[in-house]
Amino acid sequence: MKADFGDKLTLVLKVVLLSRTRLAALLGVDKSVVSRWSSGANAPSSENLAQVTRLIADRIPGFTALDWDLDDAAFARRISGAAESDGGTAHGDLAPWLGTPALATAFAESAAMARACAGIWRTIRPFPAMPGHYIREYVLMEPTPGGLLRSRMGLLDVRVEGFSYCVGNQAFSCGVNQTNGDAVYTIFHWRGSARADLIDGITLSPGGDNGGHIYAAPCIMERVADLSGDPHADAARFEALTGDDPLVAPDDVPPAIRAHLSRTFAPAPGDAGTLLTMPFAASIARGQL
Repeated sequence: MKADFGDKLTLVLKVVLLSRTRLAALLGVDKSVVSRWSSGANAPSSENLAQVTRLIADRIPGFTALDWDLDDAAFARRISGAAESDGGTAHGDLAPWLGTPALATAFAESAAMARACAGIWRTIRPFPAMPGHYIREYVLMEPTPGGLLRSRMGLLDVRVEGFSYCVGNQAFSCGVNQTNGDAVYTIFHWRGSARADLIDGITLSPGGDNGGHIYAAPCIMERVADLSGDPHADAARFEALTGDDPLVAPDDVPPAIRAHLSRTFAPAPGDAGTLLTMPFAASIARGQL
């Protein structure tokens, strides 16, 4: 096996939208093992390599162990070409959910959303641990060869990696916390603009405590920067931003944004509880044609 296996593994996992944590779970190994493969510190055993190859072949038809021996440029063309020709793994993964008639429309909408939303974004949402305060995160959004939008959220040393797709007027995102394996789900309003500058929606995630709490919160994302065309430079800028203090005091949030985030809470019918809503008619999502 060539010494550049780690770089190839990292690249192909991005193309097929498979995190290192998920790969480790599928293989039945510790995630640190996959991290060492990706960094080049260790090479997989022949048995593990065969399993990795099989998992990639499930997502890129025709992929074989011989592909690992291609030079870097040929390997990139091999996996990118496969993803573009059949839409990548995402088509197969979403087909059972959406049904065949809706699939083509959803991926056309998702590809448009990926082009419009690619960039670096800043989020703002209520902070459950400190009522009345807000928390800020940064998100790097990059289009994939298969048409979906790959996202990476950062807050200090926390990283949540996932992808987004579009159905109708909403963009659905799912990601996994690479530290503890928690899943994060978000639904945003999508207005179909050629370039999105602000989107809003609701995010759902575990509370990060031992009590098993689940939190749903309104969330706004505002564009910070466009992609530069240099993935390494974009990643470096994103990583630098994630070091910002994530806690935001109420007075540091514009009144209109505070009002938008707080007014999404409304009594449920019959006062049975609290209903969290984000009406499309009240969305403040904006963009450019």
